[in-house]
Amino acid sequence: MDAVRHPAKYTDNFLPLFAELLRDCESVLDPLAGTGKLAHIKDHGYQGQVYLNEIEREWAFQAPLWATISTCDAEYLPYPDQYFASICTSPTY
Repeated sequence: MDAVRHPAKYTDNFLPLFAELLRDCESVLDPLAGTGKLAHIKDHGYQGQVYLNEIEREWAFQAPLWATISTCDAEYLPYPDQYFASICTSPTY
């Protein structure tokens, strides 16, 4: 089955910048993750854990396997308060 093409991926140019800005954070959540592109900050030196949430499963499961993925409405994440060191999402949102 071919992967569903996401209509609003952000540019790869943001990934090194995000990796640098988040370098001291143990974990990061993208609550509106789409295809999970944020996980590729690992390719730019980010050492922490990447959590991705996307309400649409066909996009979420295109994310890299090293990320922790949830598929729910971002208002009802399956994590306790203050679980993440940082939150990062597409500048569009």
